[in-house]
Amino acid sequence: VTNQQFQRYRGGHGSGTTFRGKSLAGDTCPVVQVSYQDAVEFASWINAIIKASGVLPADHGFRLPTAGEWLIIAQCGDKRIYPWGSGRPAVYGNYEGSDSYPVTCPVEASGSNEWGLFGVGGNVWELTEERLGSLRVVRGASWACGNPMSLRCDNRDYAVAANHKGNDIGFRLVLAPVRTGMQGVR
Repeated sequence: VTNQQFQRYRGGHGSGTTFRGKSLAGDTCPVVQVSYQDAVEFASWINAIIKASGVLPADHGFRLPTAGEWLIIAQCGDKRIYPWGSGRPAVYGNYEGSDSYPVTCPVEASGSNEWGLFGVGGNVWELTEERLGSLRVVRGASWACGNPMSLRCDNRDYAVAANHKGNDIGFRLVLAPVRTGMQGVR
């Protein structure tokens, strides 16, 4: 989800004017400074719009991916180590020292995987439905990560709470059948 997309929902949202003198607020850069709760509320908002339009069947909706779904997306259905494959260096992605972007980059500049999905590795950590106790799990590493362990598809990190926000945490949504009890689909 980009800054421009999120600002349609919350017009006053700002991803931050600068970090080390660099803007995080480009229209096509991933939205940051959002919490898990913000992501769930955005999914509910987009679902209401889509449902009212009649475009989707009633039993489908947008939500954060589960840990398993995120891993399938990152690995393109195989068992690769990194989103781009099993070798290094990174073929695509926006990681510390991997490209000319010192912070977030436009989503399309972060490269796409074999399934045509942009920004799966790097750029921002992505919130998921996964949790450990009260901690929310993020996956995918970010522009601030350069450690090879952080870049692995199976790596995860934690946003300390459902209301935690960071300059390298964002989210993507998946379209899936509605599951009873899933937040973000109403």
